[in-house]
Amino acid sequence: MSSPPSPAPVEIPGGPGKPWVTWLLTGSLLLGIASWWLWTPFKTGVRNFMAEHHAEKAEASLARKEWTEVQHAILKAEYWQRDNPRVLRVIADYLITTNGPPSSTLHYLRTLEDENQLTEDDRIEMARLHVQLQDAASAEDAMSKLSPDARETRPALEVAAEMHRLRGDLILADRTLRRALKLDPNDRMCRLRLALLDRREPFDEIREQARKTLWELASGDDDAALQAIEHLARDAALLPSEAQRLLDHISRHPAQTDAVRLAVLSGFIRSSPERKEQIVLGEIERMRELKVEDLAPSLFWLLQQGMPQHLVGMHPRDYFTRSAEIIEPYLQALAQLGRWQEIEQMLSRPAGMPVSEAYIAYWRARATWKIDGETTRARQHLLTAWEATGQGRNAGLANACAALAEQAGIWDAAARFYKDLAENQPGSRISMLEKLHEMARHSRDVEALLESASTLLELRPENQRYLHEFIYVHLVTGQSIETIRKRLEALPQGSGRGVDEERLCRALSAYRMGNLDEMRHHLVTIADPQSLSAGQRAVHAGLLSISGRVGEAFAIAERIPSGLLLKEERRFLDRAL
Repeated sequence: MSSPPSPAPVEIPGGPGKPWVTWLLTGSLLLGIASWWLWTPFKTGVRNFMAEHHAEKAEASLARKEWTEVQHAILKAEYWQRDNPRVLRVIADYLITTNGPPSSTLHYLRTLEDENQLTEDDRIEMARLHVQLQDAASAEDAMSKLSPDARETRPALEVAAEMHRLRGDLILADRTLRRALKLDPNDRMCRLRLALLDRREPFDEIREQARKTLWELASGDDDAALQAIEHLARDAALLPSEAQRLLDHISRHPAQTDAVRLAVLSGFIRSSPERKEQIVLGEIERMRELKVEDLAPSLFWLLQQGMPQHLVGMHPRDYFTRSAEIIEPYLQALAQLGRWQEIEQMLSRPAGMPVSEAYIAYWRARATWKIDGETTRARQHLLTAWEATGQGRNAGLANACAALAEQAGIWDAAARFYKDLAENQPGSRISMLEKLHEMARHSRDVEALLESASTLLELRPENQRYLHEFIYVHLVTGQSIETIRKRLEALPQGSGRGVDEERLCRALSAYRMGNLDEMRHHLVTIADPQSLSAGQRAVHAGLLSISGRVGEAFAIAERIPSGLLLKEERRFLDRAL
């Protein structure tokens, strides 16, 4: 018996269709994908837009010299996008305009260079900054990338002049600077600088014409006029009537400064010494009306006029010692009066004085050296002051400590101070190393002398003076003779400045090698022995004596002070006496 058929499935009718849901889901998916792909460029675009918006504000404020607004706009621009070229540009322009730290300015200019955003003016600025940092090689590299036309512009030639000066070629430096300044003959500041160059010329007519130019400029109302007035006021040939004219000019100048006005008063006193007391007393009356914070320039002027007693007598001691602005000229006045015991007693109890530990220790070093006449306590105070300056990081006071150690003859301390200054003050490294070299000679420390000569030459290999000193020190001390001789022989025969020093080195090298005929040949070529240092003259005299020119050698040797000679130089001197 067959089974009954299965019932057909029941169809449940569905609701009406909703295509919009499908489209919504699809759209959301596509939007999500698009957002995922487009979010990064969108975000970058917004950041770029905001960064450039604030950079534009910074540019406008920079044009108006609204420095606070510039800084705020730059901070906001950096927040949105630090590496935006326009942001980098305005930061670099701000640092250049405000003479910012050279290293920071160079950083931003190099970044612009990486972005191919550097202009010819930027490259000139880079070279100028490298010169400021005493890096002649990097300055030359920046200048080499300039177009030929850009190299002949005034800013480029001015930088080139400073590069020549940095290398020690002062004649070429002045010649190049003249070329630069003559490109703008109608510029008053260029006329001023040319006149100042001409004032150093040996010909009377050139110097007199330069003086006339300064007088023409002095009647103006700009910065060139101020500088012309100041230079004329320092002229040793200033007449009383001219001093009065300068007083009239400075009194009418809209931007007169105490420094220039006091320079004019100094010129007036120099031209009319019989009126000194009258002028000084009149200035003291004016000073009594000044606020403490404005008083320092006039107080220092009193010291320059040799009137420390007038300064000390103006007010009670507490008036000066409670003010950071005027305690320095007060101490200088006491020093000029020889009241060192008073300085020492006052600074041994410095409570309430607005001065640092380093400052007190420096002045106590000066006082104790003057009181004791020996250096034990002065050395202790100097070392205290030195540590408090951060071992040379506080440049002003550190330099004063080094100079005092040198003045007091504490050579080892002076050498240490100059060495630390060379490390911690890059801008003055060369001058500090030169002082270190000088201290090594004072202390007759041959090892330190060789080291400092080598360091100076490494930093300035193109400097002929450093090269001659490097060669001379090695030859006179008998160090590395073969190597130094080869280096000397590789040099072209010199001419101009330092040529006699080079010829002496050649004669000394021949002597060290036992070649007396060659030594005599080079000795004959030395034209002006007086151009040599005392030690070099001693060696010259000794070599002359060895060559048989005994009388000539003695005539030179007997006039040479032997106090600072190295023992090796002293041996040559003894040969001539």
